[in-house]
Amino acid sequence: MTDIPRGAEDLPLRSYIKEHNLVIVLKDIKSGRRIREERINYSDPEARKWLGKCTYYATTNGYSVETFAEKDYVVDIPA
Repeated sequence: MTDIPRGAEDLPLRSYIKEHNLVIVLKDIKSGRRIREERINYSDPEARKWLGKCTYYATTNGYSVETFAEKDYVVDIPA
């Protein structure tokens, strides 16, 4: 048996979701520098596969992955 965390995310969806747009940001952990920013539709199976590959790449190369709902995404611009 796999040790996968369980929580509210396991509840069944109330309805089919055709579109769920996300912004994915890769950052260098040591410097905090943004490496890459992509927008995907998480409802697309290929986009979900890409996110898994991207997460593996990031976590094996000293990067972090930040995932935002596109509607909530705000870029902080230094003053």
